[in-house]
Amino acid sequence: MDRQISDVYNICRDLNSERGPERRKAAVKLKNVLSHSATKKALDKSHEKKLSSKSSSKIFSWESVFRSVSIYVTMETEELQNANQEVSRTTLSNRESRKQEISALVKHVIRLADKGSPKLKGSLLFDHIRKILHEEYTLDSYGQDYCSILLKNVLSVRKYMVELNTKEWHELLFMFFKLFNEADVKIDKLVLSQIIHSLINGVTSQCDVRPKKILAFFTEFFSRAKYQKSSLLLQHMLSALNVFIESIGPTSRVQVCKLGEEIVPKLPYLWHNVASEELKDELLKFLQTQMWCHHPNGLKNGSPGAYAVDWDKWMSNLKKLYELMYSEIQQMGPSRNRGKIQELKLAFVDLAVDVCQQIFSESSHMIEVTQISCTGSDGQTGPSAKKRRLESGWDSIRNFIISAGQTPKMVPWLQLVTGLVSKYTDSIPRDEVIPYLLCLSHALSDCKRTDLMVYIMRCIKSFVVSWDTIVAMETDTLIEQAKSTWNQIWMVTLRFVSLHNAEPEGYVLLSAMIEARLVTPRKDIWSIFMPSLTRPITESVIFLCQCLEYCDFPENYVPNLAVTIASASADVKFPLRKQLLQWLLPSRDDETEGSRSHCKLNPNWTAHALMTLTLRNLTVRLTGCKNEQILMSPLERCYLETAIEMPLEVEEVLFKKGKKIENIDSVHIPTVLLMVENLVKSEVQFYTSRAEEQVSDIEESVKFLRLVCRLLSLLLGNQILTPQTIVTCSLYESLVRVLKKVSNSLQEIIKKDGYSNLFLIVKELRNLFCWDEESLLESIGGMEECRRIMSAVCRSATPSALVTVLLDIANEKHCTNRQASSTSADSSLNQSRFNRGASKLLDDFDDDFDLDFEDQSNNNNAMEVDDLDFNDGPDSQDSDDVTTTNEVCQSLCSPSLLTDNQLLRLEAIKTLCEWGRCDVKIPVKLKSEIDVKYVKSKIVTLLEEDVFDPCRAVDVQMLQQIVMLQADTEETIPENSLRTMISAIRKLQEESYTSDVRSCIAKAMETLAQYDPDCKWSRFPSDQDEDSPSSQDETGSSPANRLVDCAGDMCHNVRMQTVSAIYKLFVDMNTVGKQPLDRNKQHQVFSQLFIVLNDSLELQGKLSPERLEDERQTRIADMLIALGTVICSSPVCEKLVVFSLMQFIKEKDVPVDMVIKILQKVSRILGYKTHAKYTESYFSFCLHKWLQSGWHVSEFPYKLLGSENIGQFYRKYLNSIIAELVFIQDMDSVEIIGSNLGISPKDLLKNSIPYTVVHILPVFAASKQLGQTDDSGIKKKIGRATACYNLLTKELSEEVVDRQIVNSLDEIVANLLMCLYDTEADTGNIR
Repeated sequence: MDRQISDVYNICRDLNSERGPERRKAAVKLKNVLSHSATKKALDKSHEKKLSSKSSSKIFSWESVFRSVSIYVTMETEELQNANQEVSRTTLSNRESRKQEISALVKHVIRLADKGSPKLKGSLLFDHIRKILHEEYTLDSYGQDYCSILLKNVLSVRKYMVELNTKEWHELLFMFFKLFNEADVKIDKLVLSQIIHSLINGVTSQCDVRPKKILAFFTEFFSRAKYQKSSLLLQHMLSALNVFIESIGPTSRVQVCKLGEEIVPKLPYLWHNVASEELKDELLKFLQTQMWCHHPNGLKNGSPGAYAVDWDKWMSNLKKLYELMYSEIQQMGPSRNRGKIQELKLAFVDLAVDVCQQIFSESSHMIEVTQISCTGSDGQTGPSAKKRRLESGWDSIRNFIISAGQTPKMVPWLQLVTGLVSKYTDSIPRDEVIPYLLCLSHALSDCKRTDLMVYIMRCIKSFVVSWDTIVAMETDTLIEQAKSTWNQIWMVTLRFVSLHNAEPEGYVLLSAMIEARLVTPRKDIWSIFMPSLTRPITESVIFLCQCLEYCDFPENYVPNLAVTIASASADVKFPLRKQLLQWLLPSRDDETEGSRSHCKLNPNWTAHALMTLTLRNLTVRLTGCKNEQILMSPLERCYLETAIEMPLEVEEVLFKKGKKIENIDSVHIPTVLLMVENLVKSEVQFYTSRAEEQVSDIEESVKFLRLVCRLLSLLLGNQILTPQTIVTCSLYESLVRVLKKVSNSLQEIIKKDGYSNLFLIVKELRNLFCWDEESLLESIGGMEECRRIMSAVCRSATPSALVTVLLDIANEKHCTNRQASSTSADSSLNQSRFNRGASKLLDDFDDDFDLDFEDQSNNNNAMEVDDLDFNDGPDSQDSDDVTTTNEVCQSLCSPSLLTDNQLLRLEAIKTLCEWGRCDVKIPVKLKSEIDVKYVKSKIVTLLEEDVFDPCRAVDVQMLQQIVMLQADTEETIPENSLRTMISAIRKLQEESYTSDVRSCIAKAMETLAQYDPDCKWSRFPSDQDEDSPSSQDETGSSPANRLVDCAGDMCHNVRMQTVSAIYKLFVDMNTVGKQPLDRNKQHQVFSQLFIVLNDSLELQGKLSPERLEDERQTRIADMLIALGTVICSSPVCEKLVVFSLMQFIKEKDVPVDMVIKILQKVSRILGYKTHAKYTESYFSFCLHKWLQSGWHVSEFPYKLLGSENIGQFYRKYLNSIIAELVFIQDMDSVEIIGSNLGISPKDLLKNSIPYTVVHILPVFAASKQLGQTDDSGIKKKIGRATACYNLLTKELSEEVVDRQIVNSLDEIVANLLMCLYDTEADTGNIR
């Protein structure tokens, strides 16, 4: 034992002495000795030794020190507690000082132990803190100090946070709920709110929590929030609530809505009287979430998809919110800073838009609200409450804009109108369209302030973008009335861009107007693009592309301002094209910073403009300026999917009608193409001749390379270049030269400054090699072929040195402290991971399980821990950094967990994956300097057993990238790569994780199943076959099996993601036309899926009514989307799925209207007029299976067939029903139907004979051919047919039956042909 360790050991022994003075002397000695660097180094070394040693229990380390300190605290506390309390004030003061010294020692030891990296056990820390806060005396003595220690020294360290299991998380959280609610606790409430905030962040990222009691705590707190005067405390509590709602929202809509309806009335008071700007941001976030929960995508009360627990209460809340918005906007005006504009926050605008969507109605222009100042803390009106009327509606807002004049007061109303028109176009009253356009046109014409004009133009643009929707149901009158207004707006905006050419809003408005064809531009429009007058910005380049596409192109037009230049070179061909090219790529002769503006442009649009100018026919539409779409939040999308209001993913993938590719007139003008090449050459000369390049210079070079690559891809896609000629053109030569220069400069930077500050360069390189999201290739014929060729072109142009640099970063050679980062922190973390198998202590669906924090007999109001699902997954990270408490516990999939080095590493891996993607056969051989297979094999080594850690965020996030890279190939993957990947994924699946990580695992399974549908290499080894995945033991599970299992996940998001993609298990996504997979495989997948879905609908345990409603809604929606997806992707299983829908209605009480919704979707996709027509096509099969299942015909879900009542159902399908009943010899049901319809049973039997004998004649015919047989199945069928025939002859006589058969032969033949089913094996046994 080292001398330093020996000294600390002896001090710790004295620290636990029975003698008080000796203990206190030892405490002082310990504090002093731990301050020596030699002692700290010795303890650190001992800690490392303990981690690597098998007999670690005998090694004295930091943990031993902390244990001694814990015992010291206990002994000192007992002495203080047992001391005489009736003493002098001085003695009491000394005791208080002793208490502070005790807690100070604990904090000192923790801080020293954690310096560099955490070296204590989280369980030790949390157990000690819980023990102190649990006892009344220690809580009073050390509570404030220990809460501070917990907040600053424990909850801020990720290693300690991830060591808690789900039960411990909830115990800790509810203990602090209890402390917060107790009035006699002396701990600062602000500190408690910060701890609760931090714990909520942890519990939501580490566990799949149940919300009942946590929401009850927040409901109680905000019901009396008016009495809280601390804005910061309220901010922490509301931020914690927002984090919690974001986590549980998808699976707990009913509970979240109930919470909102209770506490929203209390929030306006906080906004007006307590809120800081930060608290207002949290309030806006909470209120916006409530709008999404109640009105996803703006759906109003009564619409499918909208929801409220109590609509009257919620509509009252909306009025209060409208009053808040109204008063806030009315109070806004010009600031004291010379009328500087005060604009609304984007979050406020979004909320106001959603509230107005619900409040505005064409029938009312006023709403009546109770004044906020008269509203009590409980949200109820007092006895003297005053009512007031507020203006509402579109005309009111227009009047506000007009009355504001040319002042900043108009800005908030303009923002509101812009949001309303963009998001809820259909809500605009058509009689308000022209008045609004006139109002905005006059405001734009009269305005002299540039900053105000920007807001007016944004508002006008929202009308332009939505114009087709606005006039869709209108006559031509509206269009004619608006023409003159549009022309006026056009002229004013042109004048604006000529004076303010660096302002993007003007160009955006002009581009939108051209695309909407609202105006016909004059020839002088081309004067805007003069190199001597304006510098291009991305928005002006887009405007140029729109002009080239929609406007007449005057080939020889020379702007008046350029007439002197034109006269000097009158013989120049294509003068306008040359002018536009020089505007896009200005000459560097008189170089200024502004002449490099093309480096700041979007390379896609710049390349598009350059390529278009080389074409002889400029009017061909290659791609359009995509309108900005208002994207729904994930929460809104989730709720609409749950309500079956969103399109099925399978429709987009399998039934999307391909765009009709026009025959592109790709005849180009060689002279203009040569101009483009020369301009690019001059730029290349500049980039390759620069010496002593900085990081920003390299980044600029890569951006220029993106422009060259996009230009090459467009020339290739339009047949101006071919795969054979692309490598011989000057643009390819330019690409090679600049990439070589980038590679050399990057190596020099690394030698000089290391790998720091390379992230943006690597990110730009990834964008250079990425072709998956290339929007400008969407409408080009042979897009996939073009993508593959361009990937090969980029690979062949890339120097091997550049790839080597990326590989070095991927292998962490850029980390100077790589060894340190993977020793103590990771090792201690891995040792401390709790046994997850033991975490399933509680029933998954138990809402009322209690955890004892203390003696329940002494506290009847103790908090209960409910909703516990102990299938959690603590995540880990190798970072030493102590981050803020809000960032400590994040999902393993969150980029915020990664250090700068890890972000750079992950970006390098992504770049290499993009570089190596599409390594498939192409029409031309393009050889790269470095072998792609070698690079892929090096990347896969990152997943090897001794390297890959499923507890590290960076490893989890890189796994999916590497799997997709390996799968994207037409060649066989090497066995060692397969073994490594499968081992890594299997290792990941052995862990238990939170929903975000499980979602990534499901995505990985989906990718494997898609690219290896036949399980040639991706099958997981069975328990008996651990050695190699290549053996592909049939007993091992496939990725498809694993993916189907994900459909039964505890989390709604994981289930929805899985069922939406389940079609990939029925069709081969890698074949042309997406051919179906083998029918046996389809049946196997559906059988497994049916079992998983059936089990998922079994809700067990005690659930609150709200929780039960949430679970049923989400699980039923997942089941319906899964079955609807299978119907659309598998004709083989189609009729089984239709019957399984009926089976779920019968056995699981699935609402018929929900089933009708999914049938409406699939019937439309498959080309049926109505869902009833579609269901009718499988009626005979479904009825047959229904009766065979032993269910009565009267219980059949006839509403699926469009029948309103049972009588209508019987009349419409009478003959088919009677035939099936006769076949199973159920004469009682026949008599019931006859009584219901007023028809005798004999008449029913007689009329149904043409349908009944369909079950009999084929069996008799087959029996004559087979003769005597020993097949028990055939004998059984013959017996049934004979019994059926005997029943008919008994009831009607043999003569009547034979005569009826002879008279109805034509009908019988037709029915026989219509009832031809697949074999018994195909119908399966879905029960």
